[in-house]
Formats: sequence, structure tokens, C-alpha cells
Amino acid sequence: MRWTRSRLVGVGAAVIALAIAFAVTSPDDNNRAPPAGTSNDQSTAVELRNKPDPFGAEVPASTAIQPTAAEATLAQGAGTASAPTAEEDWDAPCTCWDNWLVERIAIIEATRESESVDISWAYETEQLLTQYFKDRQDADELEITSIECKSTYCTINANVAAAAVSEANQMIRQALSEPWSTFKRNTQTRSSDAVKGRIAFSTLIERKTLPDDYPRTALPAPPTAEACPCSTPQWRARKEAHERALRAAEPKDPDWAYAVEQQLHQLISEHPRAVELQVTTVDCRTTFCEIKATALLMPALDAFNKVIDRASLSQRFDLSAERQTTTETDGTLQIMARLRRR
Repeated sequence: MRWTRSRLVGVGAAVIALAIAFAVTSPDDNNRAPPAGTSNDQSTAVELRNKPDPFGAEVPASTAIQPTAAEATLAQGAGTASAPTAEEDWDAPCTCWDNWLVERIAIIEATRESESVDISWAYETEQLLTQYFKDRQDADELEITSIECKSTYCTINANVAAAAVSEANQMIRQALSEPWSTFKRNTQTRSSDAVKGRIAFSTLIERKTLPDDYPRTALPAPPTAEACPCSTPQWRARKEAHERALRAAEPKDPDWAYAVEQQLHQLISEHPRAVELQVTTVDCRTTFCEIKATALLMPALDAFNKVIDRASLSQRFDLSAERQTTTETDGTLQIMARLRRR
């Protein structure tokens, strides 16, 4: 089992809407042409089209995606280009932050286990949560196995289809904003790896206001910037700039990247709400694939996440995916997901 922070940044592989927020620029996905500089461009294109699809289906020859000229140039030069020199060990874990999280989680868990039941709040809240999920859940994709409220926290245990984790997470977030909700946040989530396409998870949501006479549990304050520099936004921004430079310099693996790009395009186009998505980038390199899109409506965001969840279940990617969503002034959503190759 592994524990994660309940926002879009995860410690470990968060399964219920926990992802690392990154932004990156990638080559344009339009106007693809065969790689320049090869001895036989046509034979290379035929060879790529005929490779078996890594998701299990053959790539149609008529729709095979070829690299852009910019991608071909980058791939040719990447073999000799050196990665940016870093003055810090960006791969080292942020131990000071991780230690604070572990201590905080341990205290929250101990509080949940030992606290008494506030009868005037707990039972009614359990009924409201039960009815909320009953009204919204798809029995085949989300099965609530138990809901237990005490005084400070409610624990929701569920069994969810791995391809529907984004919907389950959205459902929990919406519960916190219901008119009857007395919660202030989703404190933490633990999850297991997918077994036969399903995931067991337990999420802890925290009560907004406690009775005046109820004892409060003091949680440790986050580490200061001086004591834990790697926890600061400035350090994370520098790390992201470093990682962005490495991703931009990473070449494509032609035996893998083009076929996977094609399959990702196909997964998106086959979704019923695909017309509400404007895909701007599907870019696979050697160790990752990045997908960017504009969602015109909130349901389109859910559709995008379901596609990413489905791709994550393949044997070609890790289960977790990095995701980022930005709301523009016109109300559209700019969304990005990055899948890591196994």
C-alpha cells in the first residue's frame, strides 16, 4: 500500500486524482513527414507502419503517423547533444518533505483510529455520503464497500475499475462541495495496484468544524524553506526547468514512439465525447508520451482522463500518469498528461 497527498501532486503512484503538475513544450503534431536524412525514406515509413501496435492491434498503414521535420532534426542531434549541466541533484528525494508527510499521516491515522464517535454528526453524514454515491455511481465501475465517520474524519473504502479512477476522484471532490457537506478537504488517499482491472482504495475526508469542546490534534507544521529548500516553489520551478530541458533533448525511439502515438490518437477518437476535445499534441519519445488537449466542457475533461486511465493499464506504461489542468479566461480547460514508459 502507498499513501499520497490529496492534491494533484503525489508521493508514490497516486491513483485517485493525484498527479504531478508539470508543463512542457513539445514539437507540433501536425503536418508529419518522413524523417529527413535517411537513405531510404519510403522504406522507413513502410517499416514503421508495419510494426505491431504495442497495445495489441496492428497500426493501419493508411493512418500511420510519421515524425515532423523538427522531430527528425531533434532526433538526429540528440545522440551527440549533452544534457544540461545541473548544479543540484535533481533525482535525489526530498527527504525532509517526505519525513514531514510520514509524520503527519501517522498522526492523522492514529487520531482516526482512537477518536470517539460524534453521534450528532457521524451517522447523518454517513447516510448523506451513502446516498450521494448511490445516486451517482456506476455499479460496474465503482463499488463503495464501507463509509465510516467518527468525529474528525470520514473514511470511504471502495473498489473501483482502474479505467474509472478519474471519475471516482471527481465524485469525491464534488461531494466536498455539496450543500450538505461539512468537509473541508480530502486529507489523504491510499490505494493498491490494479488487480484484474480493479483498484481498492480508501480515502479520508476531514470535517470542517469541530464542536468547541472537542479536543484538537496538533499536526506538525510544514518544514520551513531554510530547513527544506526542496519543498519550496522556487526549487520545484528550477527542477521542472531542468526536467523540461531533458525531455526536449530526448530522442524518439522509432520502434516504439510512432506506433504508440497512433494508438493514443485512436483511443481518443473512439471516445463518445471526443468531439469536445481538441487534441493539440501527442508526442512520444523514448521514455514517455505526452498528450495535450483543450476541453470545451467539463465532461470532456473526464473523457480525457478515462482515455489516460485506459492507456495506463497497458503493459507499455506505468499505472500512474502526471496530469495538469489549467482553466483559461474563456472557460476552456487546457489539459496535459504524461505517461511513463515501463
